[in-house]
Amino acid sequence: MVFAFAICIATVESIDRYLDKMYDEKYNDHKTLMSWNLNFDPRQMGVTVNF
Repeated sequence: MVFAFAICIATVESIDRYLDKMYDEKYNDHKTLMSWNLNFDPRQMGVTVNF
């Protein structure tokens, strides 16, 4: 299971580096106006939105 996560992370990072080299403008270089956070607790789950 840990090996599968390592392969997944390595693949995503490799694709990200490749795309950064191919294009002048980064696809995630803009500032976001809102951020979403998931909160987990043993008895509850929630979503927090900051803007």
